Amino acid sequence: ISPGTDYLVSIDCVEQPDLGICKDAVDWPLKKRASPQVAFELLGPTKYSVTIDNITSDFVLVLNQTYHPGWVIKNPSGQEINRSHLLVNQLVNGWHIFYEGTSSAQYIIEFNPDVIFARLVRVSLLFLLVAVLGWGGLSFFERRRQP
Repeated sequence: ISPGTDYLVSIDCVEQPDLGICKDAVDWPLKKRASPQVAFELLGPTKYSVTIDNITSDFVLVLNQTYHPGWVIKNPSGQEINRSHLLVNQLVNGWHIFYEGTSSAQYIIEFNPDVIFARLVRVSLLFLLVAVLGWGGLSFFERRRQP
């Protein structure tokens, strides 16, 4: 990630009404307001901690990574939150965040296939270790049995 690159942003449809996501948002309340302030911390190559302040209404949180349905948004305790995962501008991930009466929120955004892959690698390495140790043990006992 290059310094100064915004990977997580919010979209204000009043200021940018020509964006694809805004054209589909005709029923959203589009009143003049300040955009939420988004700050994020990279927790790993496919995991972000996101803090949002100055929330006054619904907004779209955008992750500037190529769209994939495997990207999920979670609360800080790790439970997946059921938010509308959107394809924004035919390229990147977005979530419709509903205003819940608080001016700030915190989320974790993570790529689930990467989590599953990491777990499967550990299991595969464990089975490989067991197979090598088993083969070594059998080979050792087989040599001891022969005169």
